[in-house]
This record gives sequence, C-alpha cells and structure tokens, in this order.
Amino acid sequence: MKVDVPHSLGKQEAARRLREGSGKLGAQLPAGADVTTHWPADDRMAVTVNAMGQKVDADVAVLDDKIVVDVRLPPMLSFFGGAISSTVKETGAKLLGAPKK
Repeated sequence: MKVDVPHSLGKQEAARRLREGSGKLGAQLPAGADVTTHWPADDRMAVTVNAMGQKVDADVAVLDDKIVVDVRLPPMLSFFGGAISSTVKETGAKLLGAPKK
C-alpha cells in the first residue's frame, strides 16, 4: 500500500524533520508497539513496527513535495488498510509539521 503525504518543505528539510521526529513514532501508535528506523540513504527511511504479534515494514521516500510511504501489510492486517493509511497520513503530517519552539 502506498501513501502520499504532501509537504512544501523541500527534500532536505523534510528529511531533517523526519530524522528528528522518527524517535517519536512509537508514541503515535498503540501502546506496546516497538518501532525501529534506519536511513539506508539520505532520502530513504526504513521503518519496522512490531505490535500485537504482527510485523509491518515500510519504506519512506522523501521527495521535494511529498513523502511516499510504501507499507507492506501482512495478510492479517490487510483488512485494516484504510485505517492504517489514515494513520500514516496523520503521523507523517505531524512529523513534517513546523518544529516546536
């Protein structure tokens, strides 16, 4: 499942905000979710979420005007695709939002 999250930050600023906020991803998910991230390239983030006995992998491509999140759902979670897509959009928008002062 691919989810686009638009922004007007430019590629470098969007990547910077994602890097700074990636440690907060677990707080955006149900309690007990274990989230790991790493950056295989300057404009690509890999995310793994382990929750409720399920593992979800995602790749995030940072582009000039959006991020594209490619989520690979296990069959058991495919029924929740709409809800997961909404959560990805909301969480992505929060991470890309203006930095708090």
